[in-house]
Amino acid sequence: MAGPVEGRGAATTVRPLGRAEATFGADSSSRSHRHGTSALAAVSATSPAVAVEPLTEELWPALLDLFGRGGASNGCWCMYWVLGPEYHKRPRSQNQQALRHAAVDGPAPGLLALDADGTALGWCRLTPRAALPWLNTKKDLAPVDDLPVWSIPCFYVRGRARGQRVMTALIEAAVEQARVAAAPAVEAYPIDTSVAGATRNRFPGTARAFERAGFRVVARRAPDRPIMRYSFT
Repeated sequence: MAGPVEGRGAATTVRPLGRAEATFGADSSSRSHRHGTSALAAVSATSPAVAVEPLTEELWPALLDLFGRGGASNGCWCMYWVLGPEYHKRPRSQNQQALRHAAVDGPAPGLLALDADGTALGWCRLTPRAALPWLNTKKDLAPVDDLPVWSIPCFYVRGRARGQRVMTALIEAAVEQARVAAAPAVEAYPIDTSVAGATRNRFPGTARAFERAGFRVVARRAPDRPIMRYSFT
């Protein structure tokens, strides 16, 4: 999946609201949301506010529009951390249906960032780490301990929305979603772009964006691939 590149924008903050809603930035406007955690975010000084919502059956068409015919990247449909390379070995439609079933049956497999018109600007996978078995096959990303953490393993941001802190809004909304779900911590596996020779494949997000959101490094087994956590304890 193609990864976003984040730019500077308005500072964001988060506060719990009724019905697990969270507000980001200085925008105090509101809209009605019917599913799970929602958020309003001022993603940059020049971009419109976005709402961050769990992926549901109602929002599936917005995800289809965001991912396009390629399923975000090479027919992945955000199944890599579930299946590993096996996602390449089966029809792309099967990956698409697997993600759709998760959205319909619940719990929501991730979050969508939507603009005021309902167009999806970005996506992140958010789920208990136990639902992402392929993570455990990577020695650099193996569990740090036996804490039942939630994970944010990947992102996809629409090209025109990159550099507008959409990833930051998704991260902060993911933290709030995990908090509401009583997770002990939420974990990520970003790329540390400050390391010489770091991969240019940014779909796991960047360490800088997670650091801005309050995540801290808890392990670093590869120079450019820290394991970062936001702890609720």
